[in-house]
Amino acid sequence: MSVAVSLSSTISVAGAGILALGDTSTTATVSGDSSVTIASRIPSSDEKSGRTAFLYSFLATGILGGAAAIVKVSTGDQDHQSDVGSITALGIAAYLAGPSIGHFYAGETRRAWIGVGIRGLIGLGFGAALVTLVDEGNDNDQSELGIALLAVGAGAMVFDIATAPRSARIHNEKVHRMSIGPASVGGAPGIRVDLGL
Repeated sequence: MSVAVSLSSTISVAGAGILALGDTSTTATVSGDSSVTIASRIPSSDEKSGRTAFLYSFLATGILGGAAAIVKVSTGDQDHQSDVGSITALGIAAYLAGPSIGHFYAGETRRAWIGVGIRGLIGLGFGAALVTLVDEGNDNDQSELGIALLAVGAGAMVFDIATAPRSARIHNEKVHRMSIGPASVGGAPGIRVDLGL
């Protein structure tokens, strides 16, 4: 019976900012002489690492882009016509999907798809500029627009890779809004539930 009481008596409500400090052990007094010893909060298996999110985005982009370069170099065809489909597919995957992999890992799928969409629109603009250059020859030089779109696309890739750790932090804040950890109430085992408001 004392275990059942201790399980229900250690529920506390705290702000999300306080939950991040749950790694230190504290002792609190609850109604009278019974002391509640709260054990260090055990990291949830649902938490995501910001470093891992960054590495996923960075490595996925680098590996896919590197694979496209390797296929291009390794082909025996001088004009690379035989492997143009593979090179294009790998390049597009590196550009569109690579930087978003860390956001998908962090559970921020909406943020990941927004990045894919923005880079897709930039890529379409770049493609349209190239088509215009080819169609109109040298009469209407839009090379500056093409270079600007290329720079913006590269910047969008770097931005998504750099902000992957932030997606992991956002995910972890959501997880911390309700965390469960061990506690001791008057010597009896218990569970502490933290609810972030």
